[in-house]
Amino acid sequence: MKLNNTKSKRLKQIGLRHFARKGYAECIFSTFNLLTSTPQDDLVLERILTKLYHIDLGIEDNTRDIVKKNKELATLREERKVRDEEVEAARAQQAKARTAVMQKEKKIKKDEKALEGKVVPSHNLQFSFAL
Repeated sequence: MKLNNTKSKRLKQIGLRHFARKGYAECIFSTFNLLTSTPQDDLVLERILTKLYHIDLGIEDNTRDIVKKNKELATLREERKVRDEEVEAARAQQAKARTAVMQKEKKIKKDEKALEGKVVPSHNLQFSFAL
């Protein structure tokens, strides 16, 4: 029974300290009390606690990474918003310039048609050919 008690203390030190902070203590203690009848059960419990510990550490690492990536994503979204506003301003400016060009082209066509309608009388023209 001394071996079992020593392992129990060791298991409590290894896994339960970590899981007690996380609020898993009740579940682990009840499982621990059910499985501590033999040394093999202690090994199984130690293995389970170790796996749970490493899984929990992985979850914490991934949570930190997710928080970091979300902050980066928020920054990128802000930059995108600024760039989108710049693009919209450039498009509006381009539309104004296109409208101005179209109006000037219309005026030029109108002036060309007005000039085509006017006929220059031929009797006023004098040509001199030098040979």
